[in-house]
Amino acid sequence: MEATGKYANADMVCKDAQQTVDFCKQIMGGVEK
Repeated sequence: MEATGKYANADMVCKDAQQTVDFCKQIMGGVEK
């Protein structure tokens, strides 16, 4: 998991980029497929 510095702000990025919500959930560990 490379979610340390680059995706450290995934919380904000998720809200800013709603189109990447899919990726956000993946890096956040919320993959409910």
